[in-house]
Amino acid sequence: MRRLSSAKATTLLALAASLVVLGLTACSEADNDTQTEGASVPEYEVATVEDLSFGAAVRTQYRVTVPGEPGEAELRAIAEDVIAKAKAEKPFNAVSIGFYGPGDDLNSAYTLGVAELAPGGDWSAADTVETGDYDSMELKLEVY
Repeated sequence: MRRLSSAKATTLLALAASLVVLGLTACSEADNDTQTEGASVPEYEVATVEDLSFGAAVRTQYRVTVPGEPGEAELRAIAEDVIAKAKAEKPFNAVSIGFYGPGDDLNSAYTLGVAELAPGGDWSAADTVETGDYDSMELKLEVY
C-alpha cells in the first residue's frame, strides 16, 4: 500500500470538506423553497381549489389540510405561502383559505381556522377593487 504525501493528503482532505460543505449548501437552498419571509412553512396539503368568481371579481377558495395542532403563527405562514403561489398563478380580487385537520370533512365548516386576503379583509368586497390590486387588500386570520 502506497502512502500519500502530506501535501496530497491535505489536498484530498480539503477537497472532501469542500464537497461536504457544497452538499449541505445545496440541501439548505432546497429547504428554502418552503419558506416565507425567513420563517419555515409548516407541512400542509391543498386538498381543493374552487373558483368562486362573480362578475369581474376573481375569487378563489382553497381548502387546506394541516397535520398536528397548528397555532396562529403556523396558519399565518401557510396562508402567506398559499397566497404567494396564488399570486404567481393569476391575479385575483380575493382568496379564502379554509384550514382542516387530516381526515376532517372538507365539505363541512372549517375546523382549524380561516384566512382571507381581500379588500379590507372582507371576502364579500372582492368586486370593489381592480383584479390584482393587492395594496388595498388585508389578510385576516381566524383560528379556531
